Amino acid sequence: MRIWVKPDQLAKLGVTIPQIVQALQTQNNVNPAGQWVASRRARPAVHLLDARAGASDYAEEFGEIILRSNSDGSNLRLKDVARMEMGAQTYGLTGVQRQPRGVLACYQLPGSNAVDAGQSLRAKVDELSKRFPQDLTTQSWTPRPVTAGMKEFHHAAGSACVGVLVVYIFLQAGARR
Repeated sequence: MRIWVKPDQLAKLGVTIPQIVQALQTQNNVNPAGQWVASRRARPAVHLLDARAGASDYAEEFGEIILRSNSDGSNLRLKDVARMEMGAQTYGLTGVQRQPRGVLACYQLPGSNAVDAGQSLRAKVDELSKRFPQDLTTQSWTPRPVTAGMKEFHHAAGSACVGVLVVYIFLQAGARR
C-alpha cells in the first residue's frame, strides 16, 4: 500500500506523520498473502494474492482509517489527508545463471534485527533442506551489507582507539619535557 500524504492538508488540520503511523499500526488489519508473477517475454504480469475472501479495494479501505475523532462527533480519516494506491514490495524476482530454480523472497519485519532474521532464516532453510530430494540444493543470501558494515565499523573504531592512544602517549611525552 502506497500512501501519499498531502502536506498542505496535514498542516491545515494539524496532523503529524507519527499520528498517521500510529493509526496505521493500530487499525491496519490487511494481511496480503503475497504475489504471483506470470513471466511473459515482453512484460511480466504481477498478481497480488489476497488472504481475505471477497476483498474489494484496499486503497479505499485504508482511506477509512480514523486519525482523530473530533469533539462534534465527526472523524478525520486518512483519505482526508492522503491518497492511497496499491503497490507491490517488488515487481519481479529472477534466478541467477538462467538455470531452473525456485526463488523464495523473505522480507524483514519493521523493527527487527536484520542479522538475527537472516540467521533464523538460514537455520530454518537448513532444517527444511534435510527433507528435500538429494539433487536439490539450497542457497540463501543473508544481509551481507549489514554484516560488512558492522565489520567496517569495528575496524574504524579500533583504528580510532589506536590513534587516540598514540596521541595520548605523545602528549604525555611532550608534557614531561
